[in-house]
Amino acid sequence: MVRAKLRIILSLILASCLLLNYLQSANAIERKKPDWLASCPEVIDVNPSLETPKTRFLRFQNTGQVFSLLAHNSVESVREPNSIIGCYVIADAVTNRAASPEWQIGSLNRDASGFYFKNAAGITWRLLLSTDGLTLETLPGSLYYKSGLGFKIDEMVTKATDCKVRDSRLGSIRLGFPRNSDRVPQLGVTQNLILVIDFPDARLNEDLKSVVDNVLSPATVEKFFTASSNGKFSPKFSIFPTVITLNSLDSSFLPYSTGNYLNNGAQQDHRMVKEALSLAGLKGSLNGYSSINVFAPTSRSLGYYGSAFLDLALNVSGSTLLNSQLVGQVGTISSPVPSWKVFAHEYGHLLGMYDYYIPGNGNTGKSPGPFDFMGNTTGNAPSFFGFQRWVQGWIEDSQVICDNKIDSSTSHILTPLNENSGKKLYVHPIDGSIALAIEMRTESEFDSLNGNDGLLVYLIDMNIGSLQGPISIQPSEQDVVINPRDDVEKYSRAPLSSGQYVKVKDVVVFAEVVSKKEAKFMVLTAGEFQTKLESLSKEKMALEQEIVLGSETKTAVMPVTKPVIKAKTIICFKGKSSLKVIGKNPKCPSGYKKKA
Repeated sequence: MVRAKLRIILSLILASCLLLNYLQSANAIERKKPDWLASCPEVIDVNPSLETPKTRFLRFQNTGQVFSLLAHNSVESVREPNSIIGCYVIADAVTNRAASPEWQIGSLNRDASGFYFKNAAGITWRLLLSTDGLTLETLPGSLYYKSGLGFKIDEMVTKATDCKVRDSRLGSIRLGFPRNSDRVPQLGVTQNLILVIDFPDARLNEDLKSVVDNVLSPATVEKFFTASSNGKFSPKFSIFPTVITLNSLDSSFLPYSTGNYLNNGAQQDHRMVKEALSLAGLKGSLNGYSSINVFAPTSRSLGYYGSAFLDLALNVSGSTLLNSQLVGQVGTISSPVPSWKVFAHEYGHLLGMYDYYIPGNGNTGKSPGPFDFMGNTTGNAPSFFGFQRWVQGWIEDSQVICDNKIDSSTSHILTPLNENSGKKLYVHPIDGSIALAIEMRTESEFDSLNGNDGLLVYLIDMNIGSLQGPISIQPSEQDVVINPRDDVEKYSRAPLSSGQYVKVKDVVVFAEVVSKKEAKFMVLTAGEFQTKLESLSKEKMALEQEIVLGSETKTAVMPVTKPVIKAKTIICFKGKSSLKVIGKNPKCPSGYKKKA
C-alpha cells in the first residue's frame, strides 16, 4: 500500500515536472524575425506582482541608442506603454552584421537583487531605478559604467519654450543641449596626440611623419576645425616621436576581418588601443592631451576602419582619459574620399557629435546629403550644421533668431554660415523634441556648392538616435533631382534661392531675396503662403504687361516705305526664377540678369 502511494506521488511529481518543462518551453518563444541576426534573451521577472514604470522605449544614454519594447511573446513593438520588464530591440541595427547585432537586442529583467539588462551577446548591466523613476542607472562594475547614466525611460514630449532643444538621451554624444562636458574642449586651443603603431607581423616601413601627413593630414584637420568654428576652436595635433610596435600580432585581433570587433569576450579594437598606450607610456609622456588618436596604418585585420571611443577609460600616467580614437587603413588624402575626412569625422565624435547618416549605400533619403561632415564624408559641403555649431558654442546666442511663435509679418535675414558677422541661424521649436532650423550656405574654403548657394532648411528630431537619421534635409520643391545616385546628389540643390519655397509640416519657408551676402526669408502658414503666391503672381503678370506695353513698336504712324521693326524677346533670370521681356530694345528689370 505504501509502495503504491509512493509510486503515485512519484508519478505526480514526474508529471508536474513534465508540465512545468512544457510550460517553460511554451513561454520561451524565440523573439526573432527571419532577417534578425540575433534573438532576445529570456525575459525574467521574479516579482511579477510588483508594479513597475511603463514605457515604449529605453534610451541607452551612454551611446544614445533607442531600444523599442516588444509586445509579450511577439516581435512587434508595443503600441501603448507597458511594464518596463520585457524584450527590447533596435530593429534596423539587429539586421546589420556590421552593427554587432547581438548588442542591439536584449531583455530588461528583475531578479531578487533588482533590475538588470542582458543583451544577446551575454553582456549584463545591473541597474537601479532612480528616485524620480525615470532612469535605470548602471551600477559600478557594469560595462560603460558612469555615475548617473544608464537606460532612460521614455517621457512624453511637451511644447518647447526654448529654442535650445534639449537632448533627451544626455549620453556620451548629443544632438541637442546641453553639450557633454566630458568631451574634448571645444573652445580655444587643445593639444591632441597621434600615436602610430605597427605589429610584429605587419611592420611599418614608411617614414613616420610622411605616413601621418599622407593619411591623417593633421594640418588640414586643424585648418578645417578652425574654419568651421569661425576661429573659436583650434585643435593642435602632435605626433609621438617613435612608432610603437605592439607585442600582439595584428592577426590576433581580428583574424578574419569580419567587422565584428567583439571576440573572445573582449572588444578587440579597445584591446589594441589599451596595449598601444601601455607600451607608449614606457617610452615617453602621454600627459597633457585632450585626446589620444591611435593610427594603425599597417593593420590588415581592422580593414577600412575609423572609430571614436567615448568614455573608454584609459589610464594615462595615473589619470583617466575618456576621449580616444583608432584609425586603420583609410586610403590617402588623394583617395576618392580623402582620408583626412575620416580622421576629422571621428574627431567630431570626440567633440560630442552624432552620426547623422544611416549605415548602408548612402541613398536612404534620411541623411543630410553633402551638407555636414557627420553625415557623409563624400559630401562636397562638409561644414557643420549651424545648430551643431550653436551646441558647440561656435555660434553665439545673439547670432540665433529664436522664433517660438511664428510671426508671418516678419522677414528674417541671415548671413553666410562661414562668416563671422550677422545672424547665422533661425530656429523654430515645433515641440519638446523637434526643431525647424534654417541657415545660409555659400561657397567657402571647404564648401563647394556648384552654384547652389542659398537657404538650407532642415528638421532636427531628438527622438531619433545617432545612425538613425536624426537630421532631415527639407529640399527646395522647385529643384527636385530626378533619380539621384545617392543622398549627396539628391540634396545637392536643396538650398532655396530667390523666390523658392518649401513646405515643412504646417509652415512654408519662402526665400524672398538671396544674394551672396545675405538671405531674406519669411516663415508662413500654408494659407498665408497661398495668399502670398497669388499676390506675387499678379505682380509678375502686371510687370510683364507693363514691359510689353511700354516697349512695343507703334507701326501705325510709320511711313509705308520704311520697314517695320519687330519686337524682340529676351529671357531674364534672378536665382532660379525667370521672366520673359518683349520689346524693341528689351531690358531686364532691376535685380534680373539677361540670359545669354
